[in-house]
Amino acid sequence: MAIDFANKQKPYELFDKAKRQGTWDPLDIDFSEDKVHWEEGFSEAQKDQIMGTFVGFYEGEESVTRTLVPYFTIVDKLEDAPFDTVQEEMFLSTHLMEEAKHTDFFARYFEEVLGTQETHIDDYEESDYWQNPDLKEFLVDDLEEIGERMRQTARTGDQHELRYILGEGVMHYMGIVEAQLAKAGYEIFENVFSDISDDLGTEIMPGFQEGIKLVRQDEGRHITNGRWVMKKLAEEDPDIVTEVYEPKIQEYLERLTGPENASDDRYEDYSFDMAQLQRTVSNANLQQTIEYIGPEKFDSFGADFDIGAYSGGAAAAGD
Repeated sequence: MAIDFANKQKPYELFDKAKRQGTWDPLDIDFSEDKVHWEEGFSEAQKDQIMGTFVGFYEGEESVTRTLVPYFTIVDKLEDAPFDTVQEEMFLSTHLMEEAKHTDFFARYFEEVLGTQETHIDDYEESDYWQNPDLKEFLVDDLEEIGERMRQTARTGDQHELRYILGEGVMHYMGIVEAQLAKAGYEIFENVFSDISDDLGTEIMPGFQEGIKLVRQDEGRHITNGRWVMKKLAEEDPDIVTEVYEPKIQEYLERLTGPENASDDRYEDYSFDMAQLQRTVSNANLQQTIEYIGPEKFDSFGADFDIGAYSGGAAAAGD
């Protein structure tokens, strides 16, 4: 199937941007100042706090690199798809390369700055830096499980199931892991580093901040493509919103934004309220996803949904 150059769709536009903007190399970033800052500018307590977020990103980038391939398979199996599957696969090729590059960035950073490739420590609960086991399960284990179900569904060729597993995978990966969890993590880094920079009177971790700026630029394209794919699937079959998208959002809210996740005393000494920061960032991005797909298609979540008012069972404002 040839590309219809008279009908370039969103994935092609993003593919074109990736050719021009996504070619940065982690090896070109200077980490020398970061190493000095890590060794001399942080207390042991601060290192432990920050390592939890570092580890989440490192293992998360590796996870999404390993689990993206089944998305190619599903897209390739679609018949009479509501979008040009070749253009989508072209974009996914850049997406996969970028996730591998992000893994490369964190692997090098751990080695050259943090002095380890280890994401586990002996004296922490469950023997690792993960502060929330549900987060690790959602970010790593669940992506692997969805990837395996994608492979199984691809073998059946059932067109309805292919669309629904694609929609579930995209909402989980691009709609939540990238648009919710990663974006909140970026804001935590930015605020923590800003506070410590103010205390030290100098900008800290410039190499990391340069790399994360480029990672965020890449992932902005991934999120946009994911939202666009979900929108096209919903235009073809509106039921996918209530049968696939809403249950996935509900799962995310119940597991990762309920009252038990509302506070984190690791950041109590900083100038910002981490729980409020996470809610603000997550709420804005969830609203953007719902708005992009079409809020009129949702039964339980409107564009004005407020995570801050969510209490583990409440869905949309006004329910």
